[in-house]
Amino acid sequence: MQNLTKKTLGIFWQHSKRYPWHVTALVFVVVVFTALQTYVPLLYRDLINLISSENAREKLDVVFGVVVFIFLMNFTKSTLWRISGFVNNYFQPRVMSDLTNTCYRYLQEHSFKFFTSRFVGSLVTRVRRYERAFEQIADQVLFDLGRSFLDTIMILAVLLFQYRVFGLIVFAWCCFFLTFTYFYSKFKLPYDVKRAEADTHTTAQLADSITNNINVKVFTSYSSENRRFADTTHNQFLLRKKAWDLGTLEEVIQGLGTITLEFIIIYLAVLSWYKGILAVGDVALLQ
Repeated sequence: MQNLTKKTLGIFWQHSKRYPWHVTALVFVVVVFTALQTYVPLLYRDLINLISSENAREKLDVVFGVVVFIFLMNFTKSTLWRISGFVNNYFQPRVMSDLTNTCYRYLQEHSFKFFTSRFVGSLVTRVRRYERAFEQIADQVLFDLGRSFLDTIMILAVLLFQYRVFGLIVFAWCCFFLTFTYFYSKFKLPYDVKRAEADTHTTAQLADSITNNINVKVFTSYSSENRRFADTTHNQFLLRKKAWDLGTLEEVIQGLGTITLEFIIIYLAVLSWYKGILAVGDVALLQ
């Protein structure tokens, strides 16, 4: 399983690096976007502290300067994200098309025996899933996991530099989150594999049953084919429900952890504000 995963990722990368400018542009945009997303809340903190100060009306020019700067940063952030969308709209479909062509050539080079001993529907499903897998992995690497990783690093850097206690709390929570996610994913992986195999088997049986429809009619085997397909879809339902239940349970545990973290952070922030350690803007920033 691990070797197949490495080989698959290697093939994805071989096809992706044919478009170096697109990969570079996407990585650059994600890094800058994430940095701005971390920086803008600091500006809001400064704005709240300014307007909540005693001589705020005397600093009106400074206040409006911060407002304009926030607008410029948000505009830049939004523009970069839209640009990445257009770049990605070319990059991913182009690589997916290349992968489909590679799969086609790879299949055509197999022997006649290979095709006679396998369901056509199963092969078609695997090719389509292989193509879609690149889209899912690319989105996760660039926009989900990649951005989350950069977000976490930058937020921790800000917190540890300016609010060390809160930074340590978030760091401890991140360690728990990553450890839990890693071991839970390993526990859940076999169920995901079985679900995927059941999906492939169902699609393959449906495709081949339709292809051999004339034989079903000639030999009056509709009832047996119907029962066999019903059994297949029921098994698919059970495996799919099990995998989805485990995914929902993971989200429940992570959600409870996030709510608990937020409560601890806000409670300590309000307590620090009461003691005069933090300003109002600091509380808003920490939230």
